[in-house]
Amino acid sequence: RPDFALQPAKTGAARLTLSSGVPVTPMALWGPHRVWKHGNIVPAFARPMWVKIGKPLDFSEHAGSDDPATLRMVTDEIMSAIATLFEEAKAGYPERWR
Repeated sequence: RPDFALQPAKTGAARLTLSSGVPVTPMALWGPHRVWKHGNIVPAFARPMWVKIGKPLDFSEHAGSDDPATLRMVTDEIMSAIATLFEEAKAGYPERWR
């Protein structure tokens, strides 16, 4: 997308964390779109990429659930954490490369 907005999330990560009991570590990237610009064959080296990693999210209290409402709630919590990290990464990106 031209505005680089987050896309609507599907429930795959929620299904994995609920079936495995493993926490989800949210992550966000900002900058790869500046390195790998659409239509360029060669990447634009010397451009930074910001990676923000959040604290693990534990959903063990919902372990084993396949209830659609629970899956959506877990998915929304994961995406909320990613959105926060995304905005932090975007805000910290150097102005000269925006």
